[in-house]
Formats: sequence, structure tokens, C-alpha cells
Amino acid sequence: MAFVPTDLTKSASTPFKLLDSAFPVLRNFLDIMPMTSLFFLRQESNTVKSMSRFRGKIVYSLSIVTDTVEPWDDRYELYSNVIQRPYNVTPCCLLEVHMGPDICPKAVLSKMNEQSYTRLDVGGDYDWKQVVSFLHAGISNGVRLYDDMDLPETDMEEFFKILASYKFKE
Repeated sequence: MAFVPTDLTKSASTPFKLLDSAFPVLRNFLDIMPMTSLFFLRQESNTVKSMSRFRGKIVYSLSIVTDTVEPWDDRYELYSNVIQRPYNVTPCCLLEVHMGPDICPKAVLSKMNEQSYTRLDVGGDYDWKQVVSFLHAGISNGVRLYDDMDLPETDMEEFFKILASYKFKE
């Protein structure tokens, strides 16, 4: 077998023009595209924004605060407003939840098309089982827990086993 130096061979590459694709190809491509990629592509192309509306509203971050406190920052949305929306909003990078007695993690998750956020921040007053509800395999930028988490000593081992066994993307 002849030896061919790799520095002398060049891989053939042709630019892929997504928007020149036939509609069924483009539709399928947009259907399987990761949310984060779609979020940034929508910012670059009104055509993609229009053709991918079926994926719902995608935001960089979604910050939710319990209705029991007044939001201290404009980026926070009251839990009741998020739940009453007629459409879903999916955060592609950060889900931040300031918990209170009124917040149900399953209800929050039901208002998203998918769990695609790469970082999870939880604060306020919450139970460790609520944190577990928000975990998913796509978290790669960390889980940050603030304020008061109810974690009885009898549940500590179980909580840390769940965290230790969870397979996060690297």
C-alpha cells in the first residue's frame, strides 16, 4: 500500500446551502435541528424564523419567579404568567427558577416543547425532588442551587446518588 502524506491531500468540501433545499428536506432539517442551533439560525434568517414556527418560541434564557414575591429584575416572569401563556416557550441555554410554594416543576416543563437548556439555576425555597424534576441529559454548563433547599439527612444519600449517576453531556 502506498503512503500518501495527509498534508498533500485536501478534503473536498462544498458549502451546504440550507435555504436552497427542497421544502421537505428543509422542513425535516428544521424539525431535527437542536434548539440551540435553531435559536441562533433564526436570528440570522427571517426565512428560517418563518419556516420553523412549528418548533414554538425559543428564547436564550427563561427566568421564572414565584408569585409570592415581587420580581426584582425585568428578566423574571411571574410563574402564573408563564403557566397561563397560550403557547410554549423553550429556553435553549438557561432555565432559572426562583421557587416558592406555588411552583410545580411538571407544570413549568409542560410549558416547554423540550428540555434543551444547558444550565439550570434554582433558588428560593424548594425541595430536592423538585431539582431532580428539572434535570436532563443536555445540561452541560452546570446546575446551580441557591438559597434554601429542603434536604433531610435521611434523603441526602439518595439525592447525591441521583446526581452522581446522572449522565450529563460533556
